[in-house]
Amino acid sequence: TGAGVTISASPTLHQKPALQRAVRAAEAEHYREAVTWYADALKHGPDVPRIWYEMAICYITIGDAESAVAMLEETLKRDPDFEEARQALILARDFLPETTIEAAAGERRLWWRNHGAPLWSARGTWGELFDCKGRRFENAPDPERQLRIGYLGGDFRMHSSAFIHSGVILHHDPGVQTFCYATQEDAQPLHVEREVGAGHRVIQADAGFNTIVTEEYRRASTFAYVGSLNDRQLHERIRADQIDILVDLAGHSAGNRLGVFARRAAPIQITAWGYATGTGCRTMDYFFADPVTVPPHLRHHYCERIIDLPAIICLNPPYYMRRDPGDSMPGFEQDFPVTVDPPCLSGKPFTFGALTRGVKCSEETLGMWAEILRRAPGTRLVLKDASYDLADARARVFDFFDGLGYMADRVVILGSSPHPDHVRTYAEIDLCLDPYPHAGGVGSLEALWMGVPTVTRVCDLPASRNTASFYAALPQPSIASWKMFITGDRKNYVENAVGFAQPTFWPTLAQIRRELRGLFKASPLFAPNYAPVIYEAYREVWREWCRA
Repeated sequence: TGAGVTISASPTLHQKPALQRAVRAAEAEHYREAVTWYADALKHGPDVPRIWYEMAICYITIGDAESAVAMLEETLKRDPDFEEARQALILARDFLPETTIEAAAGERRLWWRNHGAPLWSARGTWGELFDCKGRRFENAPDPERQLRIGYLGGDFRMHSSAFIHSGVILHHDPGVQTFCYATQEDAQPLHVEREVGAGHRVIQADAGFNTIVTEEYRRASTFAYVGSLNDRQLHERIRADQIDILVDLAGHSAGNRLGVFARRAAPIQITAWGYATGTGCRTMDYFFADPVTVPPHLRHHYCERIIDLPAIICLNPPYYMRRDPGDSMPGFEQDFPVTVDPPCLSGKPFTFGALTRGVKCSEETLGMWAEILRRAPGTRLVLKDASYDLADARARVFDFFDGLGYMADRVVILGSSPHPDHVRTYAEIDLCLDPYPHAGGVGSLEALWMGVPTVTRVCDLPASRNTASFYAALPQPSIASWKMFITGDRKNYVENAVGFAQPTFWPTLAQIRRELRGLFKASPLFAPNYAPVIYEAYREVWREWCRA
């Protein structure tokens, strides 16, 4: 957004200055100002769908999903075939409390009708034997031979998604040959300092880790950057590689190539470890999930067949997170926090934390958190996300709490940092709070790994059920039940969090904190335990294809 924005209609003489100001404001990361100028442009010229879309992206960038959805709906009223807007709406709706599973699935069906189905010309079947041109797959139907498994996505780099799928790809089974198709650009250093205010600089991420992560994928697979190929070319490339099972790692998010899956590039196609509501792509055969995230009564909303795993995702902790008490590791890892007592036991204020994407923090979420702070005097709340490097994103949160008139001074907002420093933040947090309705994914797993439980609220929207599914996969702690951290309504969410902040509960939190790392390592949430289950699932669906 912002830099290099292209408006797909010639602006009028009166419209052009406003568009130029909008683009300059977005380039300067002044997104609220950019929205104002885009709106002004609409008053003085043609009603261009792209302008509505750019306003939506500005809102998403600063965490305002509600306004983004409204802008995307306006975009699609004017251009129902605008695929980028459709996919942005699919993702943005999942952040709204009023979204139902019916509405979420409906948006995905519209994507298929307008964008996926037209790519499929092999009429009469969605089956697993032919591609979009009616060409039969010639993969040898030997159920026990070495499989060729391809992974397609844009996050083979230092990214939260990589902490999931690296656990499968890097712990690969000797019975498979792995191919990684990276839609991202070639690995670039991410250790970037930039100004975010007068005299204030932030380090966004770390170059070394980005390179290390990508190199790990290179060593573990046949690795190719495919961002320069269009969907048709990539489809042919994957067919030529004779992939048996092609795994989608992106869903509708950035870097996705669902157009390749719509054409069917492999006999078996699976979407995994992305968004919990599926893709709506009729040529996607399976979706990796679990019975908590996608319970049986929701499955009729999916076009994919659900394969139940012990958990919908796992965590492959970077090496610097794996230090346990007594371990000796070189360099900065010596200072990396391991299991420590909750900070409240050392005389610090009880601290709630949410190290989660700012766009997940809906007004409903902020309202729950404000009520918790009101009912638990002396506590504080730490929010941390890269989006909070932006002044407009910070202002959105502070404006909400300032509007309540009494508690903004108890809310600490932190921006981006190298991942080791990001994870160190958990040493300063007593209890995490999940956003609603889009619960944490990797963030919740990292918190559990670091010994910090999360209070979570679930509904029928699968994205709300991630953290609950993690608790179902963990062994129970010795003195409590994970069920105490799960609720289905706002009232109990607030009451539970307030109760856990009372001194009488602190010894229980301390015991849970001491036990969590060991419980996590014994569970399928830990990548070395999770990967064998995935490879058995691959083998089983391949056997089924061979029988067919």
